[in-house]
Amino acid sequence: MKERLLNSINKSFDWLIENLEFFNIQDYNLNKCEGITDERKSFGELALALLIIQKSPEFVNDPRVEKIKKYVKQITESKNFVFNMQKDVTLFAFYLTVYVSLKEVGIELPNYERILKNQLKHNFVSRVERTAWQQIDLKYFLDKAGFENQLPDNKSLYKASSLNFLPNLIFNRTIDSYAITHLLFFLSDFGSRDISSFLGEKLQETKNYVATLTKLYTHKRDWDLLGELLISCHILKHRDFSLHKKCLHLYLDSQCEEGDFISRNALEAFDNHKKLSQKERFKANHHPTLVGLFCCVLEYQHIITKDYEHANVEA
Repeated sequence: MKERLLNSINKSFDWLIENLEFFNIQDYNLNKCEGITDERKSFGELALALLIIQKSPEFVNDPRVEKIKKYVKQITESKNFVFNMQKDVTLFAFYLTVYVSLKEVGIELPNYERILKNQLKHNFVSRVERTAWQQIDLKYFLDKAGFENQLPDNKSLYKASSLNFLPNLIFNRTIDSYAITHLLFFLSDFGSRDISSFLGEKLQETKNYVATLTKLYTHKRDWDLLGELLISCHILKHRDFSLHKKCLHLYLDSQCEEGDFISRNALEAFDNHKKLSQKERFKANHHPTLVGLFCCVLEYQHIITKDYEHANVEA
């Protein structure tokens, strides 16, 4: 399994580098506030990749990571990147994500810090209506940045979230499953914090729920969501349910030879052997490929850590 994961990681990295130019952000339209466009979402996710990969000593010094880091920094320093940063409140979370992700890898953006703090000082950011999921997400980045904020503590937000009131699986919607995975991501700092005691008596129920979703979305061939659910299994330290290994193997089997994982939007096209342009394929598959990279890096790190601990016990 270790070699399969390493092979998948290398393929994902190579695909991302091959398509790096498509993460670029076009000049802002000076006549309107555009909010979080698809371009900004994909660029923010690329920046977040640096934060997550930073957690793995096995890959943090990979030259491809350095190339991504330089690319993200270069975009943030471009002339029009900060246009509307202070004017459009919907962009706050985007700029905060980029700022924190670069800060985590040692790149300081003092001008961004000043503007973000100023926006927080006037309180309008914290008074925007948000779900518990969105508030936990925002609080994660604010805390990482070291910014004071008026958001409730994580325990209070968790109790108001769907992770505490798990939706009935009979009525499961895709967005509900994404909410569960993202709540786990940010409450655990992508697996860096053990949240067993945080979940308390809900721990086993949460494990069982995520295990069921993992099997369900394997059956549906929703590779993007399956990747997020496998990361959730890592966070919950829950790999001992039936079919976990099978789900992981099928997930790795789904990766294209070129290195990308397939989105729901591209799956039908791929099944029908429809040819997509490089840009169309990027737009469809960049998110599941980033998720695939995160998933495999975390799973690989788990195996490495387990091997190290086993070697120490034998010694």
